[in-house]
Amino acid sequence: MQSKPSRWRADPYEVAAGRRLAEGLGVSPVVGSILARRGFSEAGEARRFLAAEESHDPRTLPGVPAACELILDHLRRGSVIAVFGDYDVDGVCSTAMLLRTLRALGADPVWELPSRFDEGYGLSGGSVERLAGRGVELLVTVDCGITAVEQVAAARAAGLDVVITDHHRPGEKLPDCAVVHPALGDYGCPELCASGVVLKLSEALYAAAGRDPAEAGEDIDLAALATVCDLVPLRGENRRIVREGVVSLSRTRKPGLRALMEVAGVAPGEISEHSLGFRLGPRINAAGRMQRADARINAAGRMQRADAALELLLTGDEARASEVARELDFLNRDRQEAETRILFAAEAAAAAQAHKAAIVVAGEGWHPGVVGIVASRLVERWRRPCVVIAIDGERGRGSGRSISPYDLHAGLAACSEHLTRFGGHRMAAGVELDAGSVEPFRRALAAHAAEHLACHRARRRPRPRARRGPRAAAAVRHGQRAA
Repeated sequence: MQSKPSRWRADPYEVAAGRRLAEGLGVSPVVGSILARRGFSEAGEARRFLAAEESHDPRTLPGVPAACELILDHLRRGSVIAVFGDYDVDGVCSTAMLLRTLRALGADPVWELPSRFDEGYGLSGGSVERLAGRGVELLVTVDCGITAVEQVAAARAAGLDVVITDHHRPGEKLPDCAVVHPALGDYGCPELCASGVVLKLSEALYAAAGRDPAEAGEDIDLAALATVCDLVPLRGENRRIVREGVVSLSRTRKPGLRALMEVAGVAPGEISEHSLGFRLGPRINAAGRMQRADARINAAGRMQRADAALELLLTGDEARASEVARELDFLNRDRQEAETRILFAAEAAAAAQAHKAAIVVAGEGWHPGVVGIVASRLVERWRRPCVVIAIDGERGRGSGRSISPYDLHAGLAACSEHLTRFGGHRMAAGVELDAGSVEPFRRALAAHAAEHLACHRARRRPRPRARRGPRAAAAVRHGQRAA
């Protein structure tokens, strides 16, 4: 299926501002106009954006001082520390980064990644029980946990100390433990992804341990990969992380990343945001997307577990890195085939909802590991929030993607009576529900989106303009000031 091109919207901008920026920065008028369209009006502000050098004191990241104190205390005591992550690129990269930091500081941490198909996203009661049974004394989550109030309470009751590091939207109540989250205070870049949070936490840990915080920069290649793949805004500190990380990735000595670039056909000198998002990231994601609930090895003998990607990022063995990278490449091909099959069916189902403000499609036998990708394709096609649900018996598990004017997480919260579980953020979220609740959920989300998008359009409606004569109109079209 040939996908239709994305729709580009060019909002009006002040032509004079574009000229001022071009002159002040010594760049072309085209670059000046692009910066003006992005909201810049002063050369100094635009220069800082282009320089991409923004970096904030990690100790100002909410929760970092308490987290460092607790982690270093357990390091001194020789405690068993566990890192609990997630199965997507951001979760895998942030898990690998924190494991590498803890090892560098003298710990021998254990780790666990959830199964997308067994327990789903986030910290579960079963995970807490398993970790407690392994003698874990400190549990540190990455890319999850901000809404795990009950699970953290269970961990505390079992005698574990807990540190939550996350970037997803908090619930009404925070877990009763140390919480590191960029949006819970006045941190300079509240839009960090989980790997960005771990990068800053690692800087603080190295500094608190009397080491050079720059040592954390050894993993800025992983942070950049996750920042691009998690679709957080590339501004502020995120922009610096990606710019520096792309350079670092082109020179990386990590065998796993080099093997991944080789199977993806990406030369080190050709690393870009595009290759991170569309060549490397999907292969890391494939392990978590294509794993099965009933087996870790599929009929073709391929590994189907999220921790295969984590092993790739941690291994120092070049031969093993090449082997795992090839397996991930095979799994990515399986993912592409499954995505194509489901997309045909989802497109047909979505067409019947073309008049709705939000689209919800569901199907039996759809692979739950690729519904998020299909949702993204539907958003590109229909330009409205879309949720795609895989039905398995009486249960459904799905993933949604949104458009910039609509807060998908808020929409799910408004429809939560039809859901058994949901989580995520403004642009992307996951849902679980009973199969019988799909239709009422579809109606409720469409109604909520219609109301809020109508308000957005009303706010954006342009004011009537004075009529111009032909010469004045031509001058405006050419970016000239009317005489």
